Amino acid sequence: MGHRFVLVFCFVLITFGIIFTKVSGKTMNAKNITIGFIGKSQSNPVFVAAYAGARVAAKEAGAKYNVEVCY
Repeated sequence: MGHRFVLVFCFVLITFGIIFTKVSGKTMNAKNITIGFIGKSQSNPVFVAAYAGARVAAKEAGAKYNVEVCY
């Protein structure tokens, strides 16, 4: 019974998230994209490299699709 409640609750949250995204996407400026990256540790070289790579990819995607990417 508990698993079924959690499954239904997750489905409802996902559904509302999709609906909210579609509704707010029509009113927002489609030329701005915000990307968030949360690493487990700021001193771990793996996460530092991943963050640097994400920033480079965001700049390239912004130039390619002619949008402003905030990170």
